Parts: sequence; C-alpha cells; structure tokens
Amino acid sequence: MTPAEFVETVKDHERFVRGLLGGKRADLTGRDLSGLKLRNINLEDAILNGTDLSRCDVSGVNFRSARLTGVCLDHANSSGADFRGADLRGARFRSVKLERAKFGNADLRPLRAESGGELQRCEFASAILDGADLQKAKMTMADFRSASMVGADLRKASAQGARLYGVEASRADLSGCEMEKADLTGAVLRQANLKRTNLRSASMPRASLVEVDATEATFDGADLEDAEISQACLHNASLVSANLKEANAEETDFSGSNMSGAQCQGANLNRADLGGANLADADFTKARLEGTNFQGASLAAAVLPPAVRYMLEKGEGIEVELDLEKILDEHLRWIESNGSTGHRAMLTAADLHGRDLKGACLNGADLRHAKLSGADLSQALLVLADLTEADLSQANLEHADLCGANLGGANLDGALLAAAQLDPVELLSGEGRRTGRLWPTNLRGVSLKDTDLSNTDFSRAVVTDTVLPKAS
Repeated sequence: MTPAEFVETVKDHERFVRGLLGGKRADLTGRDLSGLKLRNINLEDAILNGTDLSRCDVSGVNFRSARLTGVCLDHANSSGADFRGADLRGARFRSVKLERAKFGNADLRPLRAESGGELQRCEFASAILDGADLQKAKMTMADFRSASMVGADLRKASAQGARLYGVEASRADLSGCEMEKADLTGAVLRQANLKRTNLRSASMPRASLVEVDATEATFDGADLEDAEISQACLHNASLVSANLKEANAEETDFSGSNMSGAQCQGANLNRADLGGANLADADFTKARLEGTNFQGASLAAAVLPPAVRYMLEKGEGIEVELDLEKILDEHLRWIESNGSTGHRAMLTAADLHGRDLKGACLNGADLRHAKLSGADLSQALLVLADLTEADLSQANLEHADLCGANLGGANLDGALLAAAQLDPVELLSGEGRRTGRLWPTNLRGVSLKDTDLSNTDFSRAVVTDTVLPKAS
C-alpha cells in the first residue's frame, strides 16, 4: 500500500464513520504500517487484524471498537490513544508508551489460532501505562511483566491468570478487579486501591503493598511470602490459608479479617490490629507480635510463640476463647449498618458444639467447618450464612431460617430440622435494589441420616448428592 492509497483509505473510513455517502470501512488486515506517523486519525470500528504498527506514532488515535486481534504495536507511541471496546485479543504492546490511553471494555484476552494450538497472550511487557484507563477490560492471562501502570484505572477489570511480574502500579485503582491466580511477584502496589479485589491464589512473593486499601479484598490461598504490607488496611479481608511467611505487616489493620489457617511464620506483625479477626489454625511461629492487638480475635488451635502464650496465661488482654456474645453483637451491628460498622462473624472451624444459639442472628456469617454438633440453633437466623462442611450432627435447627444458606458437604445426621425454612433468597444490587436473581439454599452433598425433616420443604433447595434419611 502506497502512502497515497493509505491516505485515501483513511478519508473513506472517516466518511464511513460519519455515515456519509461513499464511505468505506478501512480494512488494513495484515498490512505493514510500521514506523508511520498516524497521530490523531480516526480508525474507529476499522479492521486491523494482524497489522504491524510497530514503532508507529499513534498517539491520540481513535481505535474505539476496532478489530485489532494480533496487532503489533511494539515500541509505538500510543499515548492518549482510545482503545475502548476494541478487540485486542493476542495484541502485542512491548515497550509501548500508553500514558492516558483508554482501554475501557476492551478485550485483551489470549487469541487462539484458527488451527488450534497454543494461546497467543496479549503482551504489554515493559509498556508504559501510567494513568491508563482499563476499566472493565478483559485481560485474562495478559502479559504485563515489568510494565509501568502508575495511577492506572483497572476498576472491575478481569485479569485472572495475568502476568504482572515486577509491575509498577503505585496508586493504581484495582478495586473490584478479578485477579485470581495472577502473578504479581515483586510487583509494586504502594497506596493502590484494592477494595474488594479478588486475589485468590495469586502469586505475590516480595510484592510491595505498603499503605494499600484492601478492605474486604480476597487473598485466600495467596502467596505473600516476604511481601511488604506495612501500614496497609485489610479490614474485613479474607486471607484463608494465605502464605504470609516473613512478610512485613507492621502497623497493618487486619481487624475483622478471616485469617484461618494462614501461615504467618516469621512475619512482622508488630502493632498490627487483629481485633475481631478469625485466626483459627493460623501459625505464628517466630512471628513478631509486639504491641499487636488480639482483642476479640478467635485463636482456636492457633500456633503462637511461647512469649505470647505466656501473656495469654497471665491474662494480659489477649483472648484465647471465643467471646461469642461480643462476636454476635459486632455481627448484628455489621448487618444493621450494611457493613459500615461492626464486624462480620468469622467463625471458620470454631468449636461451638453444644452452644445455646437459639434465635441468634447469624445472617451472612462465616461458619465454614464450624463444630456445631448438639448446638441449639432453633429459630436462628442463618440467611445466606456459609456453613460449608460444618458439623451440625444432633443440632436443633427447628424453625431456623436457612434461606439461601450454603450447607454444602455439611453433616446434619440426627439433627432436628423440623419446619426449617429453605427457600431461595432474592439478591439485591450494591444499591440495595431488587435484581430478580434468586439464590437457592445449597444442600449439595449434605448427610441427613436420621434427621427430623417434618414440615420442611426441600422443593426449591439444591439437593444434588444429598444423603436423605431412610423412609420409616
């Protein structure tokens, strides 16, 4: 294609975009346009699949809704370019300048060749994405190794399995981002917003999370070994079975978090706030715990250094046993304030066998693996509670409200479940509006041997693989 032909193609495309007579969509599939200066032109909805734009100046170019699968933009200047809604599957952006570029709703997932074979990842290795807009972008398995994303906006983006090794993303907004199994080894996320971010099973050794806000974020099974997490906020976060070995979490707020089964050996938790946290089965061997607040925390089966154990024996304010009354009071405050105050009841693996919980309000409580055998839960409110694999054998659940609860794999052998409510619950939006989406009670894999089910309606519950009582 000659320069004159290219100019004519762009003119025809401009007319196409504006809906004028004689307009024609630009199709530059597979063309070699490397090294050209294309600043501020309009290529909205154009077709550039496999096009070579390496070393081009495409700053300010409008690529909205364009088809750019497999495009090569290596070493290009794409500052301020608009890629919103574009199909960028398998695209390459190695060492590209992308400051203030917009990628909202763009598709940055891997591209599979028509003939099958290996996936072609979307590559941003060493790219400069400072201040870039990546809201709701689909970035599954994308490669951002050593990229600069300072102040970038990735709210609600999908980045499962993405490679973010060594990325510089200080002050970036990653709130609500899906980053399960992402590789953030050595990443710098100082002062980043990680509110409600899903980092389940993410690899984050040696990452810097200093002063991040990770309120209600999920780090279950994440590897944070030797990470820098000082002065961060992880209030009400979930770190079930997370690896925090040798991590520096000095002065970090873990209040109300679920750290059951967390590996904290050798971690620095000096002056950290673990108030109201679930630390059941967590291992704090050789951890530094000077001035750490354990008030109201659950330490059932937790492994603690001898010095801390000594303080416990002396009764110096650290609670070993569950202060169930306080936990229930805090949980009620959490429900009534819609999460703005109080703490959610985090009772994972808690020993509550034989406890009197009649009429207790445990809506939305975390009771996974809890030992509730013989407990009195009659008339208890357990709407949307998580009772996965809990032991409820011989428990009294008569007239209990279990609507929308998750009892997957629970043991209810010999329990009294008469007149219990098992109806679905209608989910609400973040603004509290009705969605019409029903969440059923989950009884998948539950054992109900010798359970009293009189006047209990199972018709709308999930009962796959459930062991029902024998007919008398």
